[in-house]
Amino acid sequence: MFEGLRTRRPRYFETNWPLEVPFLRLPQSAPHAPLGIKPKPHEWMHVVGHVNLPEAREAMGIDWMGQREIAQAIPPAYTAFIGTQLLSHVETETKAAA
Repeated sequence: MFEGLRTRRPRYFETNWPLEVPFLRLPQSAPHAPLGIKPKPHEWMHVVGHVNLPEAREAMGIDWMGQREIAQAIPPAYTAFIGTQLLSHVETETKAAA
């Protein structure tokens, strides 16, 4: 669903507007590298606990976080996905109220 991410981080988000998600089932993901092992090009990475920070940053699309932060982080691609829909919703509601 998120081009370029090499990790799977299922998360639930609650909004007070309809959030459109393109599918409800998770797609078949690439194989995951064993914990603590650098992923091969075709593998995804578990970004939990103590991970290799450079690989975790690349897998999550985050280049500014440290070890503790990235283990709990929401990838920026998730925030952009939700934020784009929020801005669209606010714009639609503003036009309807005018």
